[in-house]
Amino acid sequence: MHVNCLHTQEGFFETRLLRRVFEPVFVDAAHLELALDAPLVLYGQWQPPGLQSGLRWLADLAYKLPHPCIVLPPFESGPLSESLGLATQLNAQGIDANFLSILPDAAPLNLGDRQTLQIQTDYAFAGQAGKHWLAVGDLPLAALALIQPKNTATPLLLCGARLLSASGLSNDEDRLALLKSIVAWAWGWQPIPDPKKKEPITSERLDEAIWHVICIVLAGSFSTSPREIISLTSSLFAVELSAAEMQLAIQKASENNLAEISGDTLKVDMKALETYTQQNGLWAYVRALRKDFERKQMS
Repeated sequence: MHVNCLHTQEGFFETRLLRRVFEPVFVDAAHLELALDAPLVLYGQWQPPGLQSGLRWLADLAYKLPHPCIVLPPFESGPLSESLGLATQLNAQGIDANFLSILPDAAPLNLGDRQTLQIQTDYAFAGQAGKHWLAVGDLPLAALALIQPKNTATPLLLCGARLLSASGLSNDEDRLALLKSIVAWAWGWQPIPDPKKKEPITSERLDEAIWHVICIVLAGSFSTSPREIISLTSSLFAVELSAAEMQLAIQKASENNLAEISGDTLKVDMKALETYTQQNGLWAYVRALRKDFERKQMS
């Protein structure tokens, strides 16, 4: 499994440990949106202009990337809300702890039966912003916080635990389990569709004259392909059918027990369709069309 990192991280000592678990693929920060094909993992001094400047740059991108971004230490003590574009409060603070409690919101990490983790943690997060997935012991501080300004945004995961540096105070099994779980979650994350981007419910209605042309073509040509019917209505009657109109016609045919869609073709009740065209004064056109098709087949 691979992850994305920035070219600025390629020579970091943390990268050596990362390579033991994942395959880092380094991308250019200037073309991040085009190059990113995996979760982005940021660690070390990945932000040469400084952390706050780096977070402001990240906030412009992270919430619309295809995969969640994971930010690991170091952080700086102080407010993060403005830099991350958050309306609610979020602060980082330095701590010295190695006992982490797994909170109910961390269920997506699939950490199994674990309820606690022994991992050296240098930073924690406090405030109302985001969801707390790991707490520092019994304190109201998050060692792992999920930041998602709105449901349709791509999450940003802030982790204050030392996942990419060795410590005698950490349990290596816990450290690796958390690292792997976070990356697996980021790979498996799926966006929630934005309701504003849903296809609008069409108010288009099927014109009666167009419906009659479709019935004539359907009964006269014996075609069962919606695409072919669209083509025939154009070539025979100069009627340009839209895909929406064809869909409405299929729906109407089904409601009148004339035909139903099955995969990419129509199952037509030809006897019912012939009766329908006769009752609606269309039978003469159907007969003429059938004769034209018979002549084409004989020639």
